[in-house]
Amino acid sequence: MSGYLTTGQVEATIAYLAARFSSFCSLMPLAESSVEGRAIHALRIRGGSSGDRRGVLLLGGVHARELINPDLLCSWVIKLCHAYQDGTGITFGPTTYPTGTVKLLVESLDLFVVPLVNPDGRVFVQAGQPNRMWRKNRSANQGQPCRGVDLNRNYDFLFSSGIGTSTSACDDVFRGPTAFSEPETRNVRSLLNAHPHIVGLADVHSYSELILYPWGDDDNQTTNPAQNFSVPDPKRGIPNDGLYREYIPAPDLDWYVRTSNRMRDAIAAVRGRMYTVQQSVGLYPTTATVDDYAYARSFVDPALRTVLALTIETSAKPVANDYLGAFQPPYSEAQQVIIENGPALVEFCLAVLCAAEELLRSADATLLAALRRMTLRLTESEGGRELHGRLLTVSPDVLMALAQRPRVRARAGKVLERLGSLALEDDDFVFDRETLAELRQVAASIRRSVPVARPLLDELDALVAGAQGLRLSDVLRATSAPARTATRT
Repeated sequence: MSGYLTTGQVEATIAYLAARFSSFCSLMPLAESSVEGRAIHALRIRGGSSGDRRGVLLLGGVHARELINPDLLCSWVIKLCHAYQDGTGITFGPTTYPTGTVKLLVESLDLFVVPLVNPDGRVFVQAGQPNRMWRKNRSANQGQPCRGVDLNRNYDFLFSSGIGTSTSACDDVFRGPTAFSEPETRNVRSLLNAHPHIVGLADVHSYSELILYPWGDDDNQTTNPAQNFSVPDPKRGIPNDGLYREYIPAPDLDWYVRTSNRMRDAIAAVRGRMYTVQQSVGLYPTTATVDDYAYARSFVDPALRTVLALTIETSAKPVANDYLGAFQPPYSEAQQVIIENGPALVEFCLAVLCAAEELLRSADATLLAALRRMTLRLTESEGGRELHGRLLTVSPDVLMALAQRPRVRARAGKVLERLGSLALEDDDFVFDRETLAELRQVAASIRRSVPVARPLLDELDALVAGAQGLRLSDVLRATSAPARTATRT
């Protein structure tokens, strides 16, 4: 790519990929055309024969003037598709993910990529001055003097609160007349409704070099579930005042911070740009955004799976108030931003994967349920939760290593299956000699393959070395931390 893609070129790119790599790519027309009648598509990437798998949704081009991000997603899927087809790794500057990781992403996940949510806005911006700073879609707003709705203020999350939104069509953050008044946001909702296995969502925006996680309306807290967005509260919307804080389950918050930090570090490894990780409200209070809406869905309807959603703000802050240069940097700089954010998307996708599900592809639901109960028991103490969090921190590295070592992966799967079988019989099972021996052997193999996991695996080895004849609860008490119940897993 020699310059920012046009709307037509973005569509042509994903259509080409769907045709060129038809064995694992497909072009999905979204439910509705744009306000001006343009068709909007997602590229779906799904290889291999595995049935049940987790879905990831990547969005770009929501705000019209942020030209860089549809190009970023197009570049990313081009690299991913070619690497998978050719049986190679995927490279972003000095960072390379091996062939096994590429296979892991394509064959273990169901990837939905919508590089351009707002095609009309992009057409308008690329028509030239004075349109270059246009943010919204091109809705006519009947009865209003100005056009356009801010699509990232049009979702059904505290829509009527007025926090970070406007009822004036002439404002950049005009929320629209009702939640989901716009076909472009209804398209995203339709994708989530039609594919309930989507459990990860990343929305790519500009600018500020940030990675943002929920919530956007007020400060977070993990102790009072009754203080949440479903309950009207006039004190909501002013961060740092101590009067209201939005509830987020501690395990979810841990996941967000852990994953965002991995993404930040992956970006920095490319050319040293250090993005900032923070809660969304730290940028400014907002509501009716796609990340908060997607994450909130399972709170409103517990039958839905939790969608872990976050936002990436690419590109640097403006220099000397050159806001246009921040949103639309010279393409030579845009290409560097595109490259450095590639690993962040890989890390996000890896974080969405569940190690137990990956290692037990053929296991039935009851076995996986038993492992989840065992995990819940682990997180019932502060020390156990801390240990679990550290295990999850290295989980992507372990999965990548095991993808390159099928024999070790098979052995790890057998150990998990054995633990699950014990948990099926008794949630608080007794460790036997054979199970412990297999567990320690697999841990030793992983330790050799994943340097970053060695300190933790050494601790785990010491923890279980004398566990023969002990119950799971006895081993967990060895973490010697005060009990605290996890509210959500």
